[in-house]
Amino acid sequence: MTSSRVQMLQCVQVGNVAADVTDDQLRDLFLPSGRIVSFERPLAEKTGKPGTFAYVEMASGEADVAVAALHGCVVNGSPLEVMARGRSRFRLAEPSEIVAELLTEA
Repeated sequence: MTSSRVQMLQCVQVGNVAADVTDDQLRDLFLPSGRIVSFERPLAEKTGKPGTFAYVEMASGEADVAVAALHGCVVNGSPLEVMARGRSRFRLAEPSEIVAELLTEA
């Protein structure tokens, strides 16, 4: 198994998200830094509306790029607070990713 089939993932916390920022807008901000493995924006308990923070999981190196690029970025009038959060974890590549890698090696 090559190292590209196992990936270290890092969770990035995004805080100070304005109420009118959509999930799609947040995802679009992260896409230039790399592939998003997971995205979660919890709902506020009292209102049931999207909260002022989100979690984005990306490959560790891509997460570092996103933090450097987006921390302090002003979106709809609010400067985002973007930081690496918690421990990294490993993920096995998806079967489609392994097939694509094998095809490029052939």
